[in-house]
Amino acid sequence: MDPQFVLKTFCLDEKYSIDSKFNCYLVYIVQGNIVAHIGNNLRRLSEGFLLALPVESKVTFEALSSDSEIFLICLDEIPKSICIDDIVYSNVEDTHLHLPYRNVIDTPDLLKTFFLHTVNLLRKGINSSELKQMRVNELFLLLKVSLTPDEFSRFLKPLASIRGNFKARVLRVVDNSMNVNQLAAAVGMTRSNFLRSFKEEFKETPSGWLLRRRCKDVVTYFQTHDVPLKIAYQELRFSTISNLSAFCKRFIGKTPREIRLNKSQVDEEFIL
Repeated sequence: MDPQFVLKTFCLDEKYSIDSKFNCYLVYIVQGNIVAHIGNNLRRLSEGFLLALPVESKVTFEALSSDSEIFLICLDEIPKSICIDDIVYSNVEDTHLHLPYRNVIDTPDLLKTFFLHTVNLLRKGINSSELKQMRVNELFLLLKVSLTPDEFSRFLKPLASIRGNFKARVLRVVDNSMNVNQLAAAVGMTRSNFLRSFKEEFKETPSGWLLRRRCKDVVTYFQTHDVPLKIAYQELRFSTISNLSAFCKRFIGKTPREIRLNKSQVDEEFIL
């Protein structure tokens, strides 16, 4: 999924909630005063503050002043050039930024200029996919050069979980009858981003991984169920009996009947 940009203006006491099951957020306070309810924690945020929210955050923003406005950037990944755990910079001035909370910074002037320019583009209706991707890359570059290594790591550490959390996201939503496009959509990513992340995390293609899981499901089913094929094909989510039989013969090398009769001779490569 491409980065999503949202500009939200509040009336006094108005609330706005997000539930980022698969995505992380960066939230910039364009103007006014906001309180963010994050679980049992409160973050009181003023104009110019930037908040980082990790995957699976549930947050409600509430305006403490009229005409408060926030700019939200929703991400399903952070730029691959960013390394959170091993940051080495040289000749970067120690900015000694005030960090009111671990995941909040008082935005440096260079970044404030960036956010105000981006907000102005959005107000003019300029919000293309190319623009959003370009601005996200620019944002992380500006964060990198505006913060000291410690500040950079401390602030963006919550967002790093979006990488390590990819495998858990896949395993949580996978249905072994899915194809690659369906699994990518369930995870909330474009096919290209999903393929790249999957190969990095699982060290194999998603099509091969899904096929092995599908084969294991079929083998396990026939080894533990003695039901007619007219029932089996439906429970295994095949469209017809012939499709099920063809799948078994092509990918497992045996008919459904042979799988049942030769329980100990099925190829172990399907056992994950």
